[in-house]
Amino acid sequence: MTASAGQVSIEAGLCAGLRWLYRTAQPDNALVDCRGARLTVTGRRLRLLPVSTAGTPLIVVDADLLRWGAHTTSIALNTLPVNELPGLARQLAALGIQPGQQHYRRLTGVIALDVPAHPSLRAAVERYARGCPRHHVAGCDGSMCDGRQPCAWRAEGRRVAIWPDAAASQRDWR
Repeated sequence: MTASAGQVSIEAGLCAGLRWLYRTAQPDNALVDCRGARLTVTGRRLRLLPVSTAGTPLIVVDADLLRWGAHTTSIALNTLPVNELPGLARQLAALGIQPGQQHYRRLTGVIALDVPAHPSLRAAVERYARGCPRHHVAGCDGSMCDGRQPCAWRAEGRRVAIWPDAAASQRDWR
């Protein structure tokens, strides 16, 4: 889900992401896909994944709006600088979050966080993964399941979920 349409600083995006991951209590019927939330920040896209295979959150940084050279074998012109992830890791440390491993892949980078996300956010991801209690599919969006009655399970769960807001004026994530 895109959380914010406007361009904001990466620091504001990190603060909003940390608030969402660690301080935002989700309603008991909220549903959050394991792919988490996306924020558009200046020159980048942040993806906040609440639960990785290790059980802890990931912050994924993607180059925004890739531009390619003139040749079909060209590489992207606007890749992530090799020092960007270490810089973001320092920003996270300054915000009180010690980052774990970092993985750099030119167009995308991943910073693993060592502290699990808020229990209610992890529960919202788990509810989504279990799937619709009526139709037993995670992607349930209604009439595609039984052809007769629309099922509001997924739409309602995503609607009540609380998503990060990078445009909020609060700069401290705590």
